[in-house]
Amino acid sequence: MSHKKPVIPITILVGGLTVSLILFFSLTRLDQRTAEEQFKAEVDSRVSAVSEITRDAENVVYSMRAFFDATGKVDRHEFSIWSKRFRERYDFVGALLWVPKVMHSDREQFEISARRSGAESFQIMEATGEKSVGRSQNKAEYYPVTYIE
Repeated sequence: MSHKKPVIPITILVGGLTVSLILFFSLTRLDQRTAEEQFKAEVDSRVSAVSEITRDAENVVYSMRAFFDATGKVDRHEFSIWSKRFRERYDFVGALLWVPKVMHSDREQFEISARRSGAESFQIMEATGEKSVGRSQNKAEYYPVTYIE
């Protein structure tokens, strides 16, 4: 009895394994490329959204500055009207504040002016403890929150 080696089945098996491995690695690379492209598209989309919000925020700040520069002095009512329009237009704006620089030599007049314009007990304040505030100590300059909307 002669024992013939099963050449054809082994050849088919090796060929099948080779084709399977080639397909596996090709599909794995394709899947990885697809995932990378999807990730890149998602990152690009988010970067674009952040850039747009940043541009809008810059527009709000520059508009506020132009508003104050053009009018010289903006009162509480004017600031309220102006800021309401921006908050309606830009949903990311939670609040707008006007925080001017006040030199120590101008402090008393600034506080008097703020009280005359409707903030009856206005004074420049600072944190005096973890959960308390009081009249600010004397400093060369102050940055009081004057308007908040």
